[in-house]
Amino acid sequence: MRDQLNPIHCVVGNLQQVARAVSRVYAEEMRSCGVKRSQFNILAVLMHTESITLSDFAERLFMERTTLSRNLKPLVKQGYVSVILSASDARVREISLTRKGIKKFREALELWRKAQKKLLRIYGEENWRKLEASLHKLRDLVA
Repeated sequence: MRDQLNPIHCVVGNLQQVARAVSRVYAEEMRSCGVKRSQFNILAVLMHTESITLSDFAERLFMERTTLSRNLKPLVKQGYVSVILSASDARVREISLTRKGIKKFREALELWRKAQKKLLRIYGEENWRKLEASLHKLRDLVA
């Protein structure tokens, strides 16, 4: 345990390094469609959600509301995402994917799949399944 308290073994530092390295693979593949990896994740969740409040969306993504709002701005500006005031409560904003957003998501999905296949080939599908389960467990324990 003592060795694990050395900053070189920092959990968040190591996770961030891996995330940056892996993000580069997705960024390279997806560059041609103009969708960033973080934007793709937003579009992917919205693709499977009819409409969601900003608060619920931020919670689902494990993001701060302000960070999510900042990440939504370019998607709204490009017409991929719609943010409207709730009909039942004017203080609540609801987010949904537009038709243009659905089309862009489908375009980006093909490129994302190329990156996903590349990483699974490099790391191995079984290794990824185990790591993904461990990451979800860690996320749920600290959330």
